Amino acid sequence: MFNLTSHRLTQQYRISLAFVAAAVLTGALTAVFWSRFEDSPGLILAYLTAGFLIMAFVHQWQKPGRFLILAVVSIVAFFVFVLLHNLAYAAAELTADYPFISGFFSVIDGLSFLLAVVVAPAAAGIGLVCAVITWWRQREKI
Repeated sequence: MFNLTSHRLTQQYRISLAFVAAAVLTGALTAVFWSRFEDSPGLILAYLTAGFLIMAFVHQWQKPGRFLILAVVSIVAFFVFVLLHNLAYAAAELTADYPFISGFFSVIDGLSFLLAVVVAPAAAGIGLVCAVITWWRQREKI
């Protein structure tokens, strides 16, 4: 059995756990403000939640190229998920007589909307900002 007190946690693992814990906390606060998602507090908390989850995976990257790839893929993903959202919405409307199929497309519609509006912009922002920061740090080392 794994015991956290008996194993030494590496610094990167601790940072990852801190980002995940912050994401869970801001995610819980987002759920509280979800009824007012179009207002600033709910939207800001949704972006923070996505940002903390993304940072949990990418905080140890050392090269700006990786962050630029993250930014480009996120920008492309935004357009892909917007298209998927619209297609799933249309499919859900067309299959309204079949509740199971319509429900499936409605779930795809909602998930792709959240990925396009919250996760993709947060990942693009993190990719661009971290690319500049890592580039600046490498430039100073030379």
